[in-house]
Amino acid sequence: MLKEIEFKKINKEFYTANNNNQPVQAIRNLSLSIPFGKTIALVGKSGVGKSTLLEMLAGLELPTEGQIKFLLNNGKFKAHSDQKRQTLIKLVTMVFQNYDSSLFPWQSIRETIRFAMSVKGKFCEDRYKQLLELCDLNIEKENCFPHELSGGQKQRLALARAIATKPELLVMDEPCGSVDQLTKEHLNNTFIKIKNANEVGSIFFSTHDITEAVYLADIVLVMKKCEENIVEIKTFYIDRDSDNRFDREAPYITKYVKKIRTELE
Repeated sequence: MLKEIEFKKINKEFYTANNNNQPVQAIRNLSLSIPFGKTIALVGKSGVGKSTLLEMLAGLELPTEGQIKFLLNNGKFKAHSDQKRQTLIKLVTMVFQNYDSSLFPWQSIRETIRFAMSVKGKFCEDRYKQLLELCDLNIEKENCFPHELSGGQKQRLALARAIATKPELLVMDEPCGSVDQLTKEHLNNTFIKIKNANEVGSIFFSTHDITEAVYLADIVLVMKKCEENIVEIKTFYIDRDSDNRFDREAPYITKYVKKIRTELE
């Protein structure tokens, strides 16, 4: 089981034809430790490197320099590398903002979840039905393909696929960025339900919606770039009012939203 995730002196460069094949530095000198068992939100302006950070965390990209380490309860580390990506697949899963390009168009709801469950073992009908219920997917639509689903249903399917293996870490890149406000609120409550049901160990997600960040997260990380693209992280620990857990307009949420907005300005 994961105990902590450590980013140590991370640099990330990309080469693009538009920059005459010169490196573009997306992230520079990022060091950060993240405790296990929490829901963590990452907020920041466009272009600051949020998606790049999440893709490195999920193993889809590797740092140009530095290391991302997963500290296990037994005191051992697992570090990102080309050789160890297959091991990390079983620890970390990801939900993308663009559900249309992340779902396989030839797989129905049932086939999508069956495929995900095969990563760690065999298909289990009871577990399949549990996933449908957790993610508010109608079993009567189990033979529907992605093009037959609404945006919210597609993202719920992507979520069910991601938690099918009960990952240690669920990474989500603006998971509600492509849905309407009402669907976003329903999805937010689904994320809470999944975390409370111990379907995932930790959740790490990005968002441009500060209220969403405070509503969902135990910790909000504000990501900014300073001089020479050095990344600065400001941490806010959310002291949640449990009596108003599902009230988006609760005073404590308003208080933190104002503080984080000020930090971003």
